[in-house]
Amino acid sequence: MVSMRPGINRFVAGRRIYARNNIEVVLTVRRTMSTTSNETTIKAVFAPTDTIFDVYRKMNEKIDEIKYGGEDNNTEQVAGALLKLPRFLLRFAIGCLRVMDYFGIIPQKLLDASPFQRMGYAMRKKLTALLLACLLLVCLVLPVSAADAPALFGTANAADGTVTVTLSLRGGSAVRSGAFTLSYDSSLTLSKTEKGLPLAVANTKEKGKVVCNWVGGAAEADQAVLTLTFTNAATKSYTFKVSGAKVTDKNYETTKIADFPIRIYVACNGKNCPSKSYKDVDQTQWYHNAVDYVLGNDLMKGTGKTTFSPDATLTRGMVVTVLGRMAGVKTSDYTGTSFSDVKAGSWYAPYVQWASKQGLVKGYEDGTFKPEQNVTREEMVTMLFRCWQSEGNTWKTDVTALNAYKDSAKVSSWALPAMRWAAANGVVNGVGDGMLEPQGQATRAQFAKIIMVYLENLA
Repeated sequence: MVSMRPGINRFVAGRRIYARNNIEVVLTVRRTMSTTSNETTIKAVFAPTDTIFDVYRKMNEKIDEIKYGGEDNNTEQVAGALLKLPRFLLRFAIGCLRVMDYFGIIPQKLLDASPFQRMGYAMRKKLTALLLACLLLVCLVLPVSAADAPALFGTANAADGTVTVTLSLRGGSAVRSGAFTLSYDSSLTLSKTEKGLPLAVANTKEKGKVVCNWVGGAAEADQAVLTLTFTNAATKSYTFKVSGAKVTDKNYETTKIADFPIRIYVACNGKNCPSKSYKDVDQTQWYHNAVDYVLGNDLMKGTGKTTFSPDATLTRGMVVTVLGRMAGVKTSDYTGTSFSDVKAGSWYAPYVQWASKQGLVKGYEDGTFKPEQNVTREEMVTMLFRCWQSEGNTWKTDVTALNAYKDSAKVSSWALPAMRWAAANGVVNGVGDGMLEPQGQATRAQFAKIIMVYLENLA
């Protein structure tokens, strides 16, 4: 009709008469011919000169996109992105879009994805730049709302074989009541519970578990809900798991909080020192705490009943064994062997098999693994880096920390990504005098220190 009678394409706005450059039609449809199918939207754009055949063709193209595309269209993606925003940011974003719509400066791609018709007039570029600059400034200086962070969080402290765990409400969270369950290592003894809120009730009847319900909330400052004191802590790492947490706000809306861990390492206090029985571990040396750490967490063992051999070189078999213990490998699942020089039943055999299947290590062309071969510092770090990556972790490359070492140019090209990662994250700190010695022989003490830093800061 419009193509045959262009005079119909007229409308009045601001006491002026305009003609549409195009005509947009938005329909809500189902993805398939079923009443239970998910709904979606299609948006077709027609030119005033389009004939009935053009309309038929364009509508069929849009329908085919829904039927065979498989993914959300741009309109659904924009709506999904907006709905993921916190409530206060969503209101702010909608307000900004209204202002931009009023002045006609909404980006073209957003207009194409919008399910609504285009409105407003084109404004000068200066006004566009000014509004976008204001929007950027507000986003940069806008304080993070307490609602963005979980209302419930936990902290832990350790001293002289005693661990104290506190669950607190974040200040300004406007919580009226809530509940959580905390699970702990049953080897610990729960010796004391302290209520931070008068109406907090803790059920401690079941060993290894504390169930807490409370009424009350935090004002401007953080408010402790419950503090638990545990004794009989050994020199090792402990993880307290908080699950089933939920809070109810002043509007009686309940929000579930994702499960989260509270980790703490109990250091040696001179009495429960794991390395005390090893005569070659000097408790005044830099590696003492690290050796205690790997011994207490069953990651490394001594080379004899009274020796740890902190200065002994590190072998390929030792590295994969420690990485496997860190990953909680079940040795009975890896009974075979893929290498001619790895004997079934040897202490490192299941860990070598695991590391090979995980892609952390590779054998040599002659079909051997060479488990007794010493590793360099860069080889040691590369294996750990691959282990970290295998868990789905990524990072933005930073070369600054590595380049600060005098001998950074000696790092092999294949080890550069791992060494950059380790230097930037403090996993390696050099051997003194600004030197890294990437191709120097790694020692058991160095590996113990690296493992402790990694698990306490990056795992």
